[in-house]
Amino acid sequence: MDRQATFLLALSLLIAAAAFVSASGWILFVWDRRADRAAGTAAGTSHATTHSTTHAHHEVHEER
Repeated sequence: MDRQATFLLALSLLIAAAAFVSASGWILFVWDRRADRAAGTAAGTSHATTHSTTHAHHEVHEER
C-alpha cells in the first residue's frame, strides 16, 4: 500500500469514527431530553420548571 492509499484509509477511518461519535452523542442528547420531558409531565410540572431544577449548575450552590 503506498503513502496516498494509507493516508486516504486513515482519513476515511477518522471521518467514520467522528461520524459515529457525533451520531451517538445526538442520540444520547435526544434520549435525555425525552426522559426529562417525560419526568416533567409525569410529575405534573411544565418542562421549563423541570429543566431549571434538574440541570442546575452545582458551581452556583457552593459556599465559600
